[in-house]
Amino acid sequence: MEYGIALTAGTFDPVTKGHLDIIRRAADMCAVLIVGIFENPEKKPLFPLEKRFEALCAATMDIDNAVVITNDGMLFEYAKEAGVEVIIKGVRSENDRAYEQKQADFNFEHSGIKTILLEANPQYKDVSSTLVRRLISEGKNVSHYVPEAALSVLKG
Repeated sequence: MEYGIALTAGTFDPVTKGHLDIIRRAADMCAVLIVGIFENPEKKPLFPLEKRFEALCAATMDIDNAVVITNDGMLFEYAKEAGVEVIIKGVRSENDRAYEQKQADFNFEHSGIKTILLEANPQYKDVSSTLVRRLISEGKNVSHYVPEAALSVLKG
């Protein structure tokens, strides 16, 4: 383990198998991984925060060093307060990489905390919460994209 406390964050609306893969890989890099559901005022979530929290907890239950939190503030502020050593984010495409690099630069400028960008595994490059929300709105089966534990929470 390279780091004591790391943070990975997103809106997780809903958590996907791609998210879970990044979370597992990030957890292998640190003693404690904070998995933060951060509210993004630019996004209108399909699932309420409580459901997303419950689904993410269910999906990460077997990752011993992962702790799920929610926050409506700025990521860099929370990271500084929590003693985070590194932020870990997943990227699926060049567009993701450009966006996440801008965020990483901003967070570093305001907190001094660096960000590691993990490349998505090829099997998850086309999986996004946006796609899953669209399939859900069309009444389609999303079990191929959403972890089973999370899916049972979201359906309940």
